[in-house]
Amino acid sequence: MHVVDETDFMTLSMSRPEALAHWLERKILDAPLEPGTRLGTKEDLRRTHNVAIGTVNEALRILEARGLVRARPGPGGGLFVAAPAPQMQLNRLILDFQRQGPNAVNCQEVRNALEPALVMRAAACGTTEDFDDLAAILEQMSEQRSEPTSYLRHNWALHRRIAEMCDNSVLRALYIALLDFLIGQVRHIDQDADAVVDDGENLELHRQLVAAIVSGDPERAREAAHQHRPSVRIATGENPDEGVAINVGDSASRPEKDQFGIASQLETKGM
Repeated sequence: MHVVDETDFMTLSMSRPEALAHWLERKILDAPLEPGTRLGTKEDLRRTHNVAIGTVNEALRILEARGLVRARPGPGGGLFVAAPAPQMQLNRLILDFQRQGPNAVNCQEVRNALEPALVMRAAACGTTEDFDDLAAILEQMSEQRSEPTSYLRHNWALHRRIAEMCDNSVLRALYIALLDFLIGQVRHIDQDADAVVDDGENLELHRQLVAAIVSGDPERAREAAHQHRPSVRIATGENPDEGVAINVGDSASRPEKDQFGIASQLETKGM
């Protein structure tokens, strides 16, 4: 049985109640525990995790606010896993998706399907601060055109920042989960010493995308999103554990450089 001691709380860089709530949330979601599963009493948690009763009470308030637990008084009562609310079901869906490790091509296909709706919402509700952030990231992309690895990282940062502008929490969460999965698959970015990312075509596509969002015109943003449609190609090889390889540059002319078991190549027209 795990005991959350003082060292655990310091490592997590959270308050004691937040750390205990975090640990219990992981226990509930990662199993996952079925609704109605008994977690014990407050006193059980206090003794098990070696914390004060005030810490337990505050941790439970956090979990109740998230719809994860409920208290049942009387004989046989205690703390139980709550029936999932819609937001909880979405959280579980995203966690299951991340655990199962879906195919990169499938993920990119769904990301492409979501992107027009995402950028339309970003255009409709973006603020001056949001637009300034996008402009700053575009400038960083421009400065890193001759450094494919750094360029791609800023590219991803741009798409994450656009997603954060979306006021539809379900759409935002799904898109970011897909983006994080695709980023997590990258183990290697193939780059020639003199590589310049797509002679500026990729950067120009992103400038047009940002300009459409800044215009506040959802239809213009939707059209720009359709022009920005990255793709992923899966190649087979002898080393499936080495992850995903991405060619940045003239990828279409160098397909032989896919050397990994699941080598995903993002065409530089999008990303």
